[in-house]
Parts: sequence; C-alpha cells; structure tokens
Amino acid sequence: MKIQGKDFEVLRKVAEAGIERMKGDGLTLNSYLERDPRIPRIDKTKDLEMRYRWDCFYLGQRLNVGVRFASAKDHESGMGGGYNEIHIDTALKHVVRNYAMTAQMDQVSAVPALSDKQVERAIVREPHRAALQEQQQADRLLSQEQPTQEQEHEAEEEQEEQAAGRGVAMG
Repeated sequence: MKIQGKDFEVLRKVAEAGIERMKGDGLTLNSYLERDPRIPRIDKTKDLEMRYRWDCFYLGQRLNVGVRFASAKDHESGMGGGYNEIHIDTALKHVVRNYAMTAQMDQVSAVPALSDKQVERAIVREPHRAALQEQQQADRLLSQEQPTQEQEHEAEEEQEEQAAGRGVAMG
C-alpha cells in the first residue's frame, strides 16, 4: 500500500466520517450489495464494494471533517499528495475492512461474559428445569382431561334429568 503514515490517517478520518454519516442515514455496505433503490444509479454499478468505498470517501470530503485528503489532481496544483485512484482505492479497502472489523469487535465486547456459575447453571440446571416444566405441563393436561368426582356426579345428574324430561315429553 503506497499511502502510509500521516496521509493514511487523513484518508482514514475522511472515509470514516463518510461511513458514519451513511450509517446514520441507514446505508451500509450491505445496502450497496443488496442494491438498495435509495442509492442513485446503483442498478448500473458493476463493482458495488468499490462504489461504497468511494461514496464514503467523497461524502467524508464534503463533510469537511477538518482534514482534506490530497489526491494526484491536488498534487498537480501544488497541494501535495501525488496519489492516484488505485493508491486511494487500496487504502480505502483497508479503511473499510478495518472499520467493519472494529465494529464487530465492539459488538462482541458489548456482550457480557458469563461467569462459571452461569455456565454451570446453563449446562446442568437448565435441562433439569426444562424436564420439570415438561412434567408440570403434562400433569396440567392430564388434570384437564380427567374430570373430578364432582364433575362426574354433575354430569350423571344432567343425564338423568334429560332422560326424565324425554320420558315426560313422550308420555
């Protein structure tokens, strides 16, 4: 990679400012890969990852984050730089890749680690708890299916009343 040191840090700041802004607008690399219709002319784009990198870079330049990256065109006008598009794109690949990996690491570190007791509880007690819950559920189903003696007695009385009512109606 030709861009190193201070120049790389400037490019990184510019690109990350663009990435953050796009992320705030709901646009990520996945949006580009899925050809999100909110992105102008995305259907005509051949290299979606390159388009994402350069959109982030140009957006970061427009946001004016206090730094401006000097390209080969700037070098010709006396501003410094001297990097062509291939140099810039290679550095942008590193910036986007590192940014994505850092974001994943932040998500992983945000998940609290389990203590030994919590792991033991999950391994030993949870299956026991699940078996106990299954047994309780089966007991509830059985108790719902089998009527109590009182319910049986009430059902018999109803049948007798219905039979007596039919006998009166027939006679």
